[in-house]
Amino acid sequence: MFRALDPVAWDATRYNPIALLQTVDEQRLAAVAEDPDFLALYDHAIAILDRTESTDETWFAKHYPELDVGPVAYFCAEFALHDSVPIYSGGLGVLAGDHCKAASDLGVPLVGVGLFYTRGYFDQALRTDGWQEAIDEEFDANISPLEPLWGPRGTPFLTTVTTAGRPVRIAV
Repeated sequence: MFRALDPVAWDATRYNPIALLQTVDEQRLAAVAEDPDFLALYDHAIAILDRTESTDETWFAKHYPELDVGPVAYFCAEFALHDSVPIYSGGLGVLAGDHCKAASDLGVPLVGVGLFYTRGYFDQALRTDGWQEAIDEEFDANISPLEPLWGPRGTPFLTTVTTAGRPVRIAV
């Protein structure tokens, strides 16, 4: 559905709907809001989303209803969740992302706990002379689908963990 708005921008934003919607011209959005083909595509996407968000009919809910007492924490250093959230560098992150997707498909109440690096990852490309080139990844957390967890008073949820004899502040 997002690709239909602007295929070139969709690719350029690494398939990030948030970034895409910030770049699409208002006239284009108004035009697709009147386009029956686009609206049918939108309705189809919403129907799929509604089906996937139904938690009472999942495999886990059907087979283990007595275990619906809270989420399971899945700790990993990195998670490959989507191209638009480049917080992984390879196999470990891809495997963790696959575990999260499988848990979601089955309805397993899993919460991923990891590190959120905004720097340090890079894309690899081959130059015309055949040598590998590292291209620093630019990641703007403000246009990612990730959101901070807010505390009961509307303030950021922060905690402190002491490691190696020093306090480390953690945001959730």
